[in-house]
Amino acid sequence: MLGKTIYYRNGLCVDENGTLSGSSLTMIEGVRNLVEHCGIALEEVLRMATLYPARAIGVEKQLGSIAPGMVANLTAFTRDYKIIKTIVNGNEVVTE
Repeated sequence: MLGKTIYYRNGLCVDENGTLSGSSLTMIEGVRNLVEHCGIALEEVLRMATLYPARAIGVEKQLGSIAPGMVANLTAFTRDYKIIKTIVNGNEVVTE
């Protein structure tokens, strides 16, 4: 429903009545789930999270892969999927 206010409460996205109203799954959780529960190789999962969506909306010449001239949006994470650094437009924005 357009214009509906959704709240994040106790790990769930709900409306004012407490009705489930979406997903709170983060991208890194989705990546982990596909690798660990679906058996998809990490390299393919990363393409699924980056390159393929960029292609789908026609911005693959600017976003979705690491190459000279591309927008530098990167996330570094550990082997156990803990995010340790995020770079947006070439600038570090989160480091733990």
